[in-house]
Amino acid sequence: MSKLSKEEIEEAKEVFELFDFWDGRDAEVDASKIGDVIRCVGLNPTLEIVRNTDLQEDLEGNVKYEEFIKKVMAGPYPD
Repeated sequence: MSKLSKEEIEEAKEVFELFDFWDGRDAEVDASKIGDVIRCVGLNPTLEIVRNTDLQEDLEGNVKYEEFIKKVMAGPYPD
């Protein structure tokens, strides 16, 4: 697992919060949009990477920010 810089974490949080705003401001993002969130942060995940993130979704299929940072933003991602 690669370590994220403070700037990368802050940028990821801003993007996550923007998607959360569109999803209803419940501090969660729909799991089906995680690939879009990752791309907006500037990473280029393959579909396989997005599908294999092993996210803990709630009963409504949403992902919390902490889960996103811990499992999704750690990578690895192709350039």
